[in-house]
Amino acid sequence: AALNSLYDDYLQRTTAAERSALGKSGYATPETPAEFSAGMLLPWTKDFLLYDPRPDLSRVRCPILSLIGAKDAQVAAGPNQTAIQNALTEGGNDHHLLLHPPNLNHLLQNARTGSPAEYQEIEETISPVALNTISEWITDQLLP
Repeated sequence: AALNSLYDDYLQRTTAAERSALGKSGYATPETPAEFSAGMLLPWTKDFLLYDPRPDLSRVRCPILSLIGAKDAQVAAGPNQTAIQNALTEGGNDHHLLLHPPNLNHLLQNARTGSPAEYQEIEETISPVALNTISEWITDQLLP
């Protein structure tokens, strides 16, 4: 009942055009609250939503680069980078760099809004800023 209510609220707050744009970006928009609830109750979905990566991150010993775009609408940069930082630090990993480059979305593309509905409009595969950051970080790990 709670999932049905949640999805019904989503349907009230969004337009058919917005839901259509998400569909074109590969995000399924169920027709009814019951379809949404059924998908959310699948074992994989429940496992995905309930998974807490912090214990696993606290055991990582290799250098870590984490990039979360400041306009990422799927993974909020601030709280997630803080949680990653805390887990790595608690586990004793001091060799990490966590960045949230401005104007980048979930796919590390330059974006206006960061909404997944915008993905299909962006021709850029990945931002040159993101590529340079990754390349420089890897080079720094290889050279003393």
